[in-house]
Amino acid sequence: MVNLNEAKFLDYPRFIMSALLLIFSSVCTCYAIIEQKTSFWHVMPGWAALILFITVLFWLGVMEGLQVALVELKRQDPETYKHSHPHAYKLGQMAAKRDNVERFLMGRQMFVVFIVFFAAKLTTIHSEGEEDFLFPVPDWFRSIFLETGILACVLVVILAQLMPQIVAAKHPVAFLEFWIMKPGYYACIFLESTGITHITWVISHCLARLCGMQEDDHRNSELYEKCLNEEMSIKIGSKKLSRQETEDSAFSDEPILKDKRGRIIRQDTAESEFLEQPIDKTKYSKLYLPN
Repeated sequence: MVNLNEAKFLDYPRFIMSALLLIFSSVCTCYAIIEQKTSFWHVMPGWAALILFITVLFWLGVMEGLQVALVELKRQDPETYKHSHPHAYKLGQMAAKRDNVERFLMGRQMFVVFIVFFAAKLTTIHSEGEEDFLFPVPDWFRSIFLETGILACVLVVILAQLMPQIVAAKHPVAFLEFWIMKPGYYACIFLESTGITHITWVISHCLARLCGMQEDDHRNSELYEKCLNEEMSIKIGSKKLSRQETEDSAFSDEPILKDKRGRIIRQDTAESEFLEQPIDKTKYSKLYLPN
């Protein structure tokens, strides 16, 4: 990803070239739609087809950004934005339940493919002669760039796919806070619930079995069982205290050190080898009273 504050000298000519190409593509595509020089139905007026095309770009951007934002949201602690971005928090919690992520991806993919094919019908340019366009068009230019939809592809990819994905990757919480994301999410869930793509579950299961793949469930791994077995309880008087392992101590191969009375005295970690001062126990372990 190019940081604009750290852009190099060679980035600026590419910025200008890409901007000019986007402008040229936008002008040609919008002109062809308004003048009804595309393969779209001619019964619809050109201005109505242009509004429909803008709507298609908007929903495609919602679908592309929504997927990236939900993936990036897993890297953040929900408690950090629970109160500041309540809509993003509720949507993230809903997507994390059961198999909602897989259902959303299936419905979203169906949605995106439909939108892309519909946009292709809207933007595939057909001109009958060299003078039958915004500017004189040679036959080779018309065959390569207009009739194949390459010009419209530049517009669709930059504005409706890459731009929302980059914004959602950098600002996933703020992106999901928009009210339109919730209807977009439930539209994908509804599309999957119709059963159009339901055979995908069977095909995916057969493919995984054929390739010898196993489900990645770390809760069944030996390392997870080892960490659970290292959880210990300490009885002090009539109160029973539990020790919760941290990531460093739980995955450490060193045993838990106790004195003769069973109290924890000190557990070295990778950081403590380089520190001379005593370790603050509250930093590496938590003691809490059970209810």
